[in-house]
Amino acid sequence: MTTGKNIAQEITEELKENAPTLSSIKRKNIFSVPHGYFEELPAKIKEQCIEEDHYKVNRILRLIKPRSIAAAASVILIAISLLVYNPENSNEQLALQNFTNEEIREYLFTGAIYEINEEDLINEYLKTDNVGGFEDNINDEEIIEYLLDDDIDLIIIMNEIN
Repeated sequence: MTTGKNIAQEITEELKENAPTLSSIKRKNIFSVPHGYFEELPAKIKEQCIEEDHYKVNRILRLIKPRSIAAAASVILIAISLLVYNPENSNEQLALQNFTNEEIREYLFTGAIYEINEEDLINEYLKTDNVGGFEDNINDEEIIEYLLDDDIDLIIIMNEIN
């Protein structure tokens, strides 16, 4: 078994054979550490970390301010303008302006909305000029085919026809 001392001697002899000039240089530590260096090192590292964190925070704040404020202001402005000017809401509001608040309240609280007769509604609609797109020459087969395409049960269709 080779020991550490034998291995070191072998390496030294091999170095003398392969690089005689290098092996002739004396092994001496030419570096020195200032007195108290390792005692002061942790405090210096902490100080630098605190300075870097402070610099990063300031840097982030400087980057965020101009760009982010402008972007946030733009988003808020667009959101407010969409809420204020919404064409769908404005038409509904105009239609509701024709009725008094009392009429609207009476309509909603009397439950009249639930008493609408579907047939009366269809008849009133057909009386107006708003009827469009209906073809007079649609036959029963086309209607049944359309309903079957929409996954309506054939039994239900047959019950409605009869």
